[in-house]
Amino acid sequence: MTSKDLAIYFRIGACISIFFSDGLQMSLNGPFYPEEAQKKGLPQSIIGLSTGVQYMARCLGSIFVMTTATAQYQKYFFAGGAFNCGITLICFSQLTYGPGGVSFAFMSSLCRTWTGFASAGVWGTGFSTITSFYPKNEGTIAGVIESSYGAGSMIGPLIGNVLYSYGGYPLPFIFAGVFGMISSIVGLLSVPQLDLDLARDKSEEKNEDYSDDEDLIDELLSETEVSAFSRLTSLPVILSSFPVATVNSSIGFVSVALAPYLLQKYGIGSEANGKYFFSIFGVTMVASAVFGFLIDKGFGGKFYASSIFASSIGYLLLFFPAVLPSADNEPILFIALFLIGFGIAGAYTGSYIVNEKAFLQVGVRDPKKVKIYVLTGLTLWVSLGIINGQTVTGGWIYNCSNFNIACLSQLLIIVVFGVPTLRWMWKTGLLGQIYYHAEVLEEDQIGELPVLDGGMREPCYSRENSRQLSMSYSHGDTINTLVSSSVKIKKKGH
Repeated sequence: MTSKDLAIYFRIGACISIFFSDGLQMSLNGPFYPEEAQKKGLPQSIIGLSTGVQYMARCLGSIFVMTTATAQYQKYFFAGGAFNCGITLICFSQLTYGPGGVSFAFMSSLCRTWTGFASAGVWGTGFSTITSFYPKNEGTIAGVIESSYGAGSMIGPLIGNVLYSYGGYPLPFIFAGVFGMISSIVGLLSVPQLDLDLARDKSEEKNEDYSDDEDLIDELLSETEVSAFSRLTSLPVILSSFPVATVNSSIGFVSVALAPYLLQKYGIGSEANGKYFFSIFGVTMVASAVFGFLIDKGFGGKFYASSIFASSIGYLLLFFPAVLPSADNEPILFIALFLIGFGIAGAYTGSYIVNEKAFLQVGVRDPKKVKIYVLTGLTLWVSLGIINGQTVTGGWIYNCSNFNIACLSQLLIIVVFGVPTLRWMWKTGLLGQIYYHAEVLEEDQIGELPVLDGGMREPCYSRENSRQLSMSYSHGDTINTLVSSSVKIKKKGH
């Protein structure tokens, strides 16, 4: 192993630690904040709302990152976002010394709002920052990112329980905030500035006479650019985003609903509820690493679809005690949480490649734009899902009924929005083998695709004869789905 390899591994480790710290910070909310907020006189609905504003802010932050972040300066959005998250978490820890009621709710919401806005920088640029080191292993990297986030989420409640017993409410949040600030500084200093001109010169020195897929398409025809908003609101992109939003609403739901339920049902408070959160995010951590590796082997669509089924079964088990009291026991609770953690892992790791194919289907040309759209779009949809879990199902519905009915509402949301996505994935071939990367194709290797009803050519995402090509045509040969962002076309005669 050379010194260059060691430097790359160190950079990746530094970046991964930022996602670990983000998971650590997020996981502390569920075990400790609801109980503290109840002591300050906040009802369940307000607890959910004061937590949900973080992800409302992350939605707005995602739009900001989409319109301002560039590949050359993405590391500053990444590390800067993590640093700001750490600062606001330390501020959040000090609210226990202030007044309760409306003042506590307002200051909590203010801290959470800034945390959410900063978090958009982490999730909107982190994946592309890391894949710049290993561009051919995007599925594995997605799995590693979710595993590190899951590890932070899993370890957070356990460390938090110990720190809480020694220093009370503030200490777990101070620890996580300081760790996040340190990891962001290390990440900023270790990741080199991307010099696009230098990279282009090195490519020319190697005589790599290949054109990007955009160059090929420009030779075929010109296309009018459309806004990022129209891309995000196109039907394929919305359908591809439903599972990652609805399944990841579990993160928000668990963060505000599980701790009160454990306290009410079993008398388990903040000092001992860590193992239940561990059962969710421990599964997420392990499953994400495995899924990421297998997604690079073509199973991304299958894992994305499986997340819908796993989460649905998990919430069905949590609803059962409402109609079958004998099902209200800890083993069934752990099985349900296990399935929910499995669903979170499948939804997150599979979302990158499925969303990529959706943006290709609606005609996004530039590979860099595809990546930015995917990252910020997923951050937006995950945030919307978490908002729903915190404010609607885990907040308002739980407050008006009980935990079991809130779980039923989670189940119905996942099923209602998941079925159209499964149908779309089946029709477009995304339930088959799909890949991020492809071999180099000669110009005359681009074959025609099967024609669907109405003259539309079906998008092709699978590998046939060692080829992975995603291109479809509508009436008048207008390109709707372009060559996959990883495909390179070698000019004839070179």
